[in-house]
Amino acid sequence: MKEYAQTKAAYNSNPVFFTKKQARFDWSKQIGKFEKLLAGKKVLDAGCGTGRDSAEFVKRGFEVTGIDFSKANLEIARKNVLNAVFF
Repeated sequence: MKEYAQTKAAYNSNPVFFTKKQARFDWSKQIGKFEKLLAGKKVLDAGCGTGRDSAEFVKRGFEVTGIDFSKANLEIARKNVLNAVFF
């Protein structure tokens, strides 16, 4: 459990860094492939971080719920992805 606490502390300490780091990767092709496998229009983004993938799913018309253990990342996700729910 100590490792989880350290990881959580790292994400909470600098969410802006992780937001910028994630922005460098374009996962839209992978999300497109995943989208074709989905039966419905609801997505649970587990480990959603600051909401990068959640935003892409919302853009594609999905109802998105994001969960993450970093409160700091969730705050950013809530600000950046208005049409999703984050816990």
